[in-house]
Amino acid sequence: MIDIGTDIVQIKRIEKISTDEKLLQKIFTEREIAYASSKANKVETYAGMFASKEATLKSLKKGLEGCPLTDIEIVHEDGIPFIKLYNDIKKETEAKNLSLKVSISHDGDYAIATVVVFNR
Repeated sequence: MIDIGTDIVQIKRIEKISTDEKLLQKIFTEREIAYASSKANKVETYAGMFASKEATLKSLKKGLEGCPLTDIEIVHEDGIPFIKLYNDIKKETEAKNLSLKVSISHDGDYAIATVVVFNR
């Protein structure tokens, strides 16, 4: 393990974002929006993905100004979340030979995500 990042989000904070199409597109990719929209509790899903993006930035020692949130995509395969990176952040992690793993959890009013960075 090289580093770790964790973020927690109050789900009701994301509720406001989930009704603003322009803001959604600034934070989430089309695939993430489609995934969340397919879920019974899409706000909870958005909150988990948002926490994952923040945890990713923390694990890579980056701030929000260093990377557009849409360059970090949370994809799900058989219900398991994975991180896909794009553009500069992808180039940087590939150049350093890094991989990322994410874990997302929800409980009551909160969503939390932890991202672990390790060598490939």
